Amino acid sequence: MAAMKAGAHDYVMKDRLVRLSAAVEREMGALEARRQRAQADERIRVGFEQGAVAQALTSLEGRFLRVNQALANLLGYARGELEGKSFNDVTHPEDRTVGLDAMAALLGGSPPVRFEKRYVTRGGQTLWVDINIALARDPAGQPQYFVGTFVDVTAQKRSHEAMRESEAKFRMLFQSNQAILGLSALADGRYIDVNDAFLRLVGYTREEVIGRTALELGIWGSGEERSTLLDHLSRRDTVQNLEVEVRTRSGSPRMLLSNIERLDYRGEPCLLVSAIDDTDRQRTRQELERYRIQLEAMVEQRTNEISLLSQLTFVSLESASVGAWWIDFSEDDTYHALDTTAKMLGFPVSPAPGKAYRISEWMLLLSTTRTRAPELAERVDQAIEQFAGTISGKYEKYRVVYPVALADGTLKWIDARADVSSRDASGRAEKMTGTLIDVTKLVEVETDLTAHKIQLEGLVTQRTEELAQRNRELQLASERLVLATRAGNVGIWDWDVVSDELIWDDAMYGLYGLRREDFAGAYAAFAGHVHPEDEAAVNQAVQEALRGEHEYELEFRIIRPDGSIRHLQAASQTFRTPEGKPVRMIGVNIDITERKRIEEKVRDSELKYRALFESADDAIMLFADDRWVDCNAAATRIFDCARDQLIGAHPKMFSPP
Repeated sequence: MAAMKAGAHDYVMKDRLVRLSAAVEREMGALEARRQRAQADERIRVGFEQGAVAQALTSLEGRFLRVNQALANLLGYARGELEGKSFNDVTHPEDRTVGLDAMAALLGGSPPVRFEKRYVTRGGQTLWVDINIALARDPAGQPQYFVGTFVDVTAQKRSHEAMRESEAKFRMLFQSNQAILGLSALADGRYIDVNDAFLRLVGYTREEVIGRTALELGIWGSGEERSTLLDHLSRRDTVQNLEVEVRTRSGSPRMLLSNIERLDYRGEPCLLVSAIDDTDRQRTRQELERYRIQLEAMVEQRTNEISLLSQLTFVSLESASVGAWWIDFSEDDTYHALDTTAKMLGFPVSPAPGKAYRISEWMLLLSTTRTRAPELAERVDQAIEQFAGTISGKYEKYRVVYPVALADGTLKWIDARADVSSRDASGRAEKMTGTLIDVTKLVEVETDLTAHKIQLEGLVTQRTEELAQRNRELQLASERLVLATRAGNVGIWDWDVVSDELIWDDAMYGLYGLRREDFAGAYAAFAGHVHPEDEAAVNQAVQEALRGEHEYELEFRIIRPDGSIRHLQAASQTFRTPEGKPVRMIGVNIDITERKRIEEKVRDSELKYRALFESADDAIMLFADDRWVDCNAAATRIFDCARDQLIGAHPKMFSPP
């Protein structure tokens, strides 16, 4: 700047003010660029230090220069212990060349590299980690250090391995089975797979069979016979010992004794047909029984494996009415839970990244509930016994509804459900994942309806069996309400308001019934699936959130590609610049369709109760504090006065003097 000032007079004298102005503008631009770089560096530093994703800076020789707390937690070391170590010091011996190869590729000019390899934690545990690594260069283009992110994919690896083993076992059993096996799509009857015994029977090649139907091949029956079979399967999942006449490629008839079972294969409803050639009556009953047992064992094994994979899949549930929790029993007296779970149980929300809580605190809450509500002690004891039994292996799953008395005197009813994802050799649980649902309102409805029912039964004991049957149906409907609630799915979305880029996770695609490639990734693409009657409300709520009036939170309906309508609950947080301009919204969509159905059932139950009350031929009057508080139409006729004259009156006013 001093040089510029010194030469300013010369510029003026030489009529070169334009050059001076340009120089000043360049200097000011450089200052602004440095300020913006400093701000960007600070954001990067905060994201590195406080981010939930494990990250590290690594020297060109492969030593950790800097690691964040997330990576230290992942590997079980203190940050100071990791920094300075070679990454191969904590790498599985068989994978040490993987990272070196990636570094060599980056130094050779490769774009950022993604790969998987195994790390060994301080405690000796082997973890599979998904790694993204890039090379940082100085302004001159010279390599400085490597930047990497690390994601624990151990559970996914085990899941995929279990799936592969399951597929291989299913394939081996399917193809090696001596029975004639055919797997076909339920929707159109096309063959998905058949075994060698099937091909030997019909005389066709596998290529000629797969993708075609039995009708097209002329093997079996007619469309009418298939419709009859599907009608049987609509009432039960299996049809056993069905005699079927089939024709081979040469036209010769063969008589089969078949078992047909409906099941899901790779997400598609299918029919699994198992048959034996009974034409020559050469197979004995013992052989038939053996084949049936083999098939049932194979199907059961497949079902159990699919169930296990489902249990290993945990989706975060961040809604007002559903909480989620998980336990790794290798951690002493610890469970982890979402904030909604802690709030539901009346606990302070944990500020720790792992959201850890004490199991003993939950047990103390149940013990307090027994003291404050002794009439509910049996339900509390049942919850404790079920929990202990699920851990020990006495029960396969945890399913219980129990009360909790909060510190403010509130009594809540909790529907708790959990699955054990792994057990040790003795059958004791190692990991458990579950949900909590606040069903207090449903229990209150059940209690109110039960109380009304008891009061009505005392007044109409001489009524006909028809009325008694209606009362029983009402109570059964009320009891079903309590157990009807189920945990819903939740999807996470991230909308860049400035660029209109909308990112969904896999669960969102499931909620909307879409494939990833069918979604355009913009706000308009989302809005196109909103129910027309809810579109204005959704757009208004979004605009109000962008203006800062309140956060985006509402319930709305969507129409999926198959025409089905789902109810969703949405909530988000809006991120803004220091000037208050909205730049990003991150939120969730929760499928509350089942909850909406339950609410509709509650309304129906209340209407049934009122209809029963009003339609009774006998006079029914309810009183409290020596005053009539309600009456039916029959009471107004008997006392010959209007309902508003009866309500609030003392019973003596209508008694003989």
